[in-house]
Amino acid sequence: MERARTEDELAEEEAKKKAADKPRELPPSRIVPIKIPVLPMKTDPPSGEQPAALDPDGKPIAKPPAKQPETPASPQPDSEGGMP
Repeated sequence: MERARTEDELAEEEAKKKAADKPRELPPSRIVPIKIPVLPMKTDPPSGEQPAALDPDGKPIAKPPAKQPETPASPQPDSEGGMP
């Protein structure tokens, strides 16, 4: 009888080890979705503008005026679909 009891104890210890290795799972009723607020991202200055550059004294450096971005030429009419 003594031997049978030790085998049962060994089986219980193995079951405990296996249970400890598994990650604990919560029952579905305990899982609550968490809403994370989305904060607005810090935006860069609009295109064409750059933050003022500072010289070593901390004064803004005069910069040339920003160039206007080139506008693409108006689209040409399609030569295949037009009338001759």
